[in-house]
Amino acid sequence: MVSVTVIDDLLKNSQVLRKELGEAYNKLPSTRCKRKTECCSLMPEMTILETLDAIQNLIAMPHNMRLLMYKNIVRYFMTNPVAVTKCPFPEGEECLTYRNIFFGCRAYGLWSKEYYENLSERSRHVKIHIRKAWEKMNVHLPKEIIEVRVPYCTDVVPTGKTAIHDDLILSVAETVENLSRQCAR
Repeated sequence: MVSVTVIDDLLKNSQVLRKELGEAYNKLPSTRCKRKTECCSLMPEMTILETLDAIQNLIAMPHNMRLLMYKNIVRYFMTNPVAVTKCPFPEGEECLTYRNIFFGCRAYGLWSKEYYENLSERSRHVKIHIRKAWEKMNVHLPKEIIEVRVPYCTDVVPTGKTAIHDDLILSVAETVENLSRQCAR
């Protein structure tokens, strides 16, 4: 059972891993984004370690902003399976957590077009399986939710000199997953 005590313990015991997570993220180039927010209609994939990092960032926010974020997060995660909703973090054309975004958000716009389209197709197949699982419980998800496709992004611009290639991004993804596995022990 997850309780405040469990989360507090996880936050305390994951400090070193969250630092290593930041170091892994730093292997990817810094980016600028035109903030068209098309990608923000995707459910952000995150590991347990990234979730803990997000919780720590929420705790550090000013009270009023934190309350707004809580409301947005609850609305987003509760309605996302049945509606195409925007990520809870954008405020206008800015992202409130851009410096602390999850790996999936960081990698969006950096993958090669071919690799991204392969990921997108795999995601579509997963959604079909999810739809079928819900249908077995007599819940019918709207077709536009299952078939939503986010176009390949050309609006993310790397600002660093790091050479970007799919193998680098996959290596960072593997590091993030391995760190998260250590956290779950």
